[in-house]
Amino acid sequence: MSEAVSTDAETASYVEELERRVDMLEAAEDLPSGESLAAELTRYLREREEHDDGGDDVADGPAV
Repeated sequence: MSEAVSTDAETASYVEELERRVDMLEAAEDLPSGESLAAELTRYLREREEHDDGGDDVADGPAV
């Protein structure tokens, strides 16, 4: 994932947004796990790849 993030500005921006959301939730009890964040990033990258390949069933933006 680090390679995908480092080579694409849009993905890097999305990861930064996820990190900001985690920072905002630090005081909350129900912090998302690293695994759930990685799963969300994987889902986002998969949907983005499908969209880039012409897929029409992709939601706009992240679903966090």
